[in-house]
Amino acid sequence: MFNDESARHFLNSLQMVESCGWCRNTQHSVYRAGLCRHCYEIKLQISKLTRQKAKTKLSLEALRKRDPRAFDFVGYELSVAEKMGELAQLEGQSLGKVPSDVSGLDLEHALSAVSRLVIGKNVFDGLASQLGHSFSPDQLRLVAYLLRQVAREDGRRTRRKWARVLVTLDKGTAVRKVG
Repeated sequence: MFNDESARHFLNSLQMVESCGWCRNTQHSVYRAGLCRHCYEIKLQISKLTRQKAKTKLSLEALRKRDPRAFDFVGYELSVAEKMGELAQLEGQSLGKVPSDVSGLDLEHALSAVSRLVIGKNVFDGLASQLGHSFSPDQLRLVAYLLRQVAREDGRRTRRKWARVLVTLDKGTAVRKVG
């Protein structure tokens, strides 16, 4: 178990580790352009789809003259990739590198989120006071950091799915094939 000194030392060492410019993850090495491999691949996909959309613009316009319901698949995939980049950056803003000040309530919320993720229900409801009194401030920060890593990895795993949902809701469209 971490005592106060080792928890503080570990958290301070994490502050020195280089993190991704978008998602602020310290667990994955920074690849290119100051991004982890996951975020860098999103950035490459955005660039590729932007070029592809520019090339297919005229053919899509011609297709839409024949069938106004023609679906712009490249535009949709570009919107999804851009939303993935936005979600990665929001994750970095909300989670940061290392939590600065964590209360028992913050830790209860983090434990509850992981509980819902793993077993589908909250088994930590009402433990905020007990958690706040059981751990020192540095231990609270350390446990919150560890729980955030679970949330980060889940975000990386499900980012495309959530981006598709959000883009579909934003545009009020559903993916459908024409032809």
